[in-house]
Amino acid sequence: MKYVKLLDINDDIRTIRKIVFIDEQGESYEDEFSDLREDNFVHCCLYDGEKLVAYVRFSIKGEAAHIGRVAVLREYRSTGLGSRILALTEKEIFQSGANVAELNAQMQAQGFYEKQGYVSYGEIFLEVGIPHKEMRKQVNINS
Repeated sequence: MKYVKLLDINDDIRTIRKIVFIDEQGESYEDEFSDLREDNFVHCCLYDGEKLVAYVRFSIKGEAAHIGRVAVLREYRSTGLGSRILALTEKEIFQSGANVAELNAQMQAQGFYEKQGYVSYGEIFLEVGIPHKEMRKQVNINS
């Protein structure tokens, strides 16, 4: 596996996000590729050879980072790659000067994030029609 950090979106990222969020979860193209500037995010990518198999993006706001678009291709799920790409992202966040990682977890993925040390707070809310819960974690050099 090869880890790559990018400062803007590319075709590999568009493809994995289309597969996971549009094809599998039924989000619209407009919701997935909104008018948010992708160059406002750091894009963390894990490749198996030439194939992007796991992806996370984040942005920094003060001492906190917001993680989003966590995606692992179906055939690579339950292999530890979700935990691995998240840990690599947390190291990037810490090295960027933030000490808190925040994310909006789909309810079906809340248990995964709890195993990674995230704590939920607030009420359940809908994001593109999918129930979510806000979660956060203190990050440090050991993340």
